[in-house]
Amino acid sequence: MIRKSFFCVLALICSVVARGEPDAVVVAKAAKLLDESLTLLATKTDDKDTQWYENGVWNFRNCEKHWPVQGGPATAAAVLWKWRAQKVAATEERQQWLHKVAVETFDRAIADHLTSEGCFDEHRTPATYFFAVELATTWLVLKDSLDEATRTRWREALEKMVDFLIKSGNLPNAAGRGWKATDGFYTNGNIELGEAELVYLTWKITGEKKYQDLFELQWKHTLSPSPERWKQFGLRLTKEPTRDDGADGAGYLVEDGGKRVGFDGDYTQFSLTVAGRLYAFSRDPRVLRLMNLFINTLLPRTDEKWVLDATDGSRHSLKFPFSSSGLAVASWLGGRADLTPKLVEQFDKAIQPMFYGNALQNWGTPGVYRGYGCDVAVILLADMAAKQQL
Repeated sequence: MIRKSFFCVLALICSVVARGEPDAVVVAKAAKLLDESLTLLATKTDDKDTQWYENGVWNFRNCEKHWPVQGGPATAAAVLWKWRAQKVAATEERQQWLHKVAVETFDRAIADHLTSEGCFDEHRTPATYFFAVELATTWLVLKDSLDEATRTRWREALEKMVDFLIKSGNLPNAAGRGWKATDGFYTNGNIELGEAELVYLTWKITGEKKYQDLFELQWKHTLSPSPERWKQFGLRLTKEPTRDDGADGAGYLVEDGGKRVGFDGDYTQFSLTVAGRLYAFSRDPRVLRLMNLFINTLLPRTDEKWVLDATDGSRHSLKFPFSSSGLAVASWLGGRADLTPKLVEQFDKAIQPMFYGNALQNWGTPGVYRGYGCDVAVILLADMAAKQQL
């Protein structure tokens, strides 16, 4: 009995250790990076400065037609506000500013860019999803600090956008014909996964079962779409995992570049980012499995400088910093203790240079602007989730 109890306790200890604890150094670095970047992004230093914030609008170079990027820094401001409110002393003035710009950004964008039918920014479906998922994240982060009118206004806008994505065939339509209404659309792996994240967050916000059911349909479509219409798409395994969490396997979601359909390193990294935030909120083991497959596909392509070789992809061919927060999420929330020693180096060599460089030098890169919310801020979300503060 004593021997059995000993091994039970040992197994419990190993389980707790395997989950990992948030690295205080990485968390502090992420908070500092967000704080400094938001200041740089928001402050107009002179007449030649191409980025600044004013009255709910983030003015960014090369982003005049990319309104969803507005949600990136706004979400980052909301997450930093919540993290500091719970954990770290901050000046009241700074906290008020962070909260204010988050609320102003989404209110302004809803008023100026959301159509009556629920489309964001002139019928651009990806724009609707990109904006909606940031709105949903910020609603969940700020919900206890928002007045009822704002919570209602944002929730109704969110439901309207999800309804638009259903009607346009981008999400499953139970009232339509066949799978996703005549088998719907499979845009690309990262978009389909992001739409699954959006529906899950909408379910978390509303509590309505129809969104839970919709998530299950969209999840199935993302990984295993109709073999009749979309046989080239979905999840592709390059190493079959033997573990339930996928930590010994590898795979990717197919991306369509027009001339080529298959693996794309750049978009697999973005898919990891999407899955990381979804897992921070959901703790769904299926999402963790997908994250591990992505991580094990990308790490072998990453050099000692944390540069990801994403050349010869189906959509992109480039080398890019491996800056996804998915590694931190998998380490702290998903049992990937093998990743923990890598996180400080990843932050210093990939995350910090890219996001601070963009804020400081005005690169005008839409995906990086969006990344302040869906990537860097997720490090703080994972820290809060690990301590049951999310």
